[in-house]
Amino acid sequence: MNVLGLDEWQWAPLTGPDATAIVSAVRARHARQFEVAPPDPLSGTPWRLRSTGLVGFLPLGGDTDTALRIAPKVPITSILALIERAYDLDSLRWHGGVDAAATIEGLFEVVVSLLCHQIGARIRQGLYRAYVDERDELQVARGRLAPRETIARSLRGSVGLVCDFEELTDDLDDNRLLLWTLDRVRRVALGRADVRRALREQHRTLAAALTLTPFTPAACVGRFYHRLNADYRPIHALCRAVLDACSAATAAGPTETVPFTVNMPRLFERFVARWLAAELPGWSIDAQHRITLADDLAYPVDVVIRDQVDGRPVAVIDTKYKDHDGPSPSDLQQVVFYATALGCADAWLLYPRPVPARTIRVGPVRVHTLGIELGVAQAWSRCRDVLACELGKVELSARGGQAP
Repeated sequence: MNVLGLDEWQWAPLTGPDATAIVSAVRARHARQFEVAPPDPLSGTPWRLRSTGLVGFLPLGGDTDTALRIAPKVPITSILALIERAYDLDSLRWHGGVDAAATIEGLFEVVVSLLCHQIGARIRQGLYRAYVDERDELQVARGRLAPRETIARSLRGSVGLVCDFEELTDDLDDNRLLLWTLDRVRRVALGRADVRRALREQHRTLAAALTLTPFTPAACVGRFYHRLNADYRPIHALCRAVLDACSAATAAGPTETVPFTVNMPRLFERFVARWLAAELPGWSIDAQHRITLADDLAYPVDVVIRDQVDGRPVAVIDTKYKDHDGPSPSDLQQVVFYATALGCADAWLLYPRPVPARTIRVGPVRVHTLGIELGVAQAWSRCRDVLACELGKVELSARGGQAP
C-alpha cells in the first residue's frame, strides 16, 4: 500500500499515474472532509488535495491502493487533552503513555492501551453479570412452564418441557461493546508490541465468553449505570472514542486494515461543550440543541448557554474549526440566525487558534469573536475568563443594570 503524507489544512500536490484515482476515491467517500483543486495546464499545477479537519490514517479503497496519513496542526498531546475532556475521561490516569504518541498512530495506540488496561482490570474483577429472560426446552421443569408451546412440541414428538426462566449471564451488551471495540482494533496495524499483546489477551478472554455483536459509536451513549456497573462508564467512553476513530471503515467498505481517524471539527465541538460545562458552573450548557422550523427543517446549534434558574437561552456559541483568522460572511449569517431564532442578544464564534477579539453588531445581535489556542493550556483559562466576564455583563443587563 502506498502512503501519502499530508498536513492538516495544507495543500499537497498529487502526482503520478494514480492521482486521478485518488481524487475519485476522495470525492466518492470523503468529500466533506477534503478539498480538491483541479490541475491547471497553463501553470503546470497538478491535482491538489487538503484535509479540512480529518487527521489520522485513512486507506482510500476504490481503484487506488493508497492510504492518507494526515498529521494534525496541533500537538498530539493537545489532541489527547481534547479527547480526555470531550469523552469525559478526566478521571482516568493515562498521561504516562503520551511520550510514545509522537505521531497520530502513537496517539491511537495510547487510547487503545488505556482501553485494554481498563478492560483487563474489569476482567480480573469479574465481568458484570445480570439476569436475562430465557425460553428453552428442558428435560426438567425450571421457572415457569409454557404449556401451549410444550403441547405443540409434544405433538411433533418432543419429550421436553418448554420453560420461561431467568439466566444469570455476562453475555450482555455492556460487555459485548468491549468485545466489538477490541475486534475492530485488531484489524489496525499497531506498532507497539505491548499494546498488541494486551489487545490479544483481552480479546481472547472476551471472545471465549461473549457473542460478537456489531455496535455503532452511538451505542456507547445513554447507557444505564448503577452500583454494579458504574465503572463501565469510562470504559464505554473509551470505546466510543476508539469506534469514532475507526468509523471511516464503514464508509470505505471492506479493507485489510481499519482506518483510524480523528474528526477534529467534531472533536472541537464536543470538547468546547464539555469544557464550558465544567468551567462555567453558573450557567447551563446545552450542546447540539436543535432549532426546528418545520418537519424537514432542523438546525443543530453547537452550544446554547442558558440561565440556570429559568432555562432561558442567553447566548449561542458556534465553533469554527477552520483555517481562518476571522469570521466570514457565512459564519456571521449562521450564528446570527441561531441567536435570532432562540431570542439571544449575544453570540460567539469560537476558533481553535488566536484571533482578534472583536464585537460586531448585526441588528439586535452582538457577535463576538474569540480564539482558544489548543496547544497552550493557559489560553483555555483566558478564554474562560473572557466568556465569564461577558456573560456576567449579559446577566447584569437582564437584571436591569447597565447593559453591555
